[in-house]
Amino acid sequence: MTRDRPTTRDRPTIERIHPPKTLMRLGNPMMRFLALRVSALQRYVIVLHYEGRKSRVKYDLPVGYHIIDRQISILTNSAWRHNFRNGTDLEVTYQGQRRPAWATLVDSPGVVASVYEAQVADLGVTDTRRRLGVRINLDRLPTHGEWLEVIRREGMSIVRIELAS
Repeated sequence: MTRDRPTTRDRPTIERIHPPKTLMRLGNPMMRFLALRVSALQRYVIVLHYEGRKSRVKYDLPVGYHIIDRQISILTNSAWRHNFRNGTDLEVTYQGQRRPAWATLVDSPGVVASVYEAQVADLGVTDTRRRLGVRINLDRLPTHGEWLEVIRREGMSIVRIELAS
């Protein structure tokens, strides 16, 4: 039995996409190693060094970031984001230097939608998939309402990082 590939009409207007879990499991240690040592990668990847809110397990997590309103911002719907719900201290390796910081989760759909809209306008639809982990299945830019729908459906949010002085 062959399955037909879904057409654009069968897909939601906007989809949150993730690399395969196996790739992430294998790739994260390598990405963490490279992000700590390769300056070209440091323009796109930051390493979060934090302790799980409930588990108290220590994590070193490489993540893609953006500078939004002059602040380090991580656009995500990954489960680790909940560790920063009420704000927490952590350390980050940013541009090759490990520094103390404060991380806060922003999950207000209106705020998150506005940030995604602005990022897509800046990056263009082509780079949106790679840099934001979002596939737009439209021949136009999504409306604010369409962003709100996907943000609520997928739990998309922002983790904002403030570096200590």
